[in-house]
This record gives sequence, C-alpha cells and structure tokens, in this order.
Amino acid sequence: MEYLVRLTKGHLRSMCSNVTEKSLVKPSSSFFGLNEISDQFDQETFTIKRAQKHKRLSCFEDEKTIISSLRAIRPFLVTPGRRVASMKKTPTNPITKLNLEEFIKWNETHNLKMFYEL
Repeated sequence: MEYLVRLTKGHLRSMCSNVTEKSLVKPSSSFFGLNEISDQFDQETFTIKRAQKHKRLSCFEDEKTIISSLRAIRPFLVTPGRRVASMKKTPTNPITKLNLEEFIKWNETHNLKMFYEL
C-alpha cells in the first residue's frame, strides 16, 4: 500500500499545481493501471531498469578539488600586504562597530517574532 501512495504522490507532483479536487479524481484512479501497463511493457520489451539513485554522492570529487586548491592558496594564512583583487577596500572587523545592547534588544524582538510565527 505504501508503494501505491508513493506512486500516486509522484504522479500528482508531475501534474500542475493548479489542480482541483474534481480534476484529480479521474487521473488518480488510473495511476495503478498505468503503472501495471508500463511494467508489463518493460518486461515484454526487455527494458533494463536503471538505478534511480547514485551509488555515491557526486559532491565528493568537487569537494576534493576545492580543498586541494585551497590548500595551495592557503587563504587563512595571514600574509602582510595580500589583498583580494575584487575588493578595493578591505572591510574592517564588523564586531568593533557593534553596539552590544542594541544587538541584544534586536535579537530578543526577532526571537519573539520567530517563536510566534512558527
């Protein structure tokens, strides 16, 4: 039964978002039959079902490349005179200009907002 629910949800998502309840009744009643027909067709034509999920995440290779380039650059090592090419003026530490009392007051009001909105 859970399989049918997952199948139905998948088909409903592929429809449009502006669907009324009345327009859902007819197509949703045919989802199971549609799946049975397509499975039977796949068996008759010897179609190979491919895996739907990757065996391993593709982000690992990207992360390795990024980490190796960062190790070569060593961006967090303090080097006097080094500047970022895209920034004309290096920003100062923002915490030096922070008014702690105003920040606490602002944080409390936003925490209350978040608490009551959720």
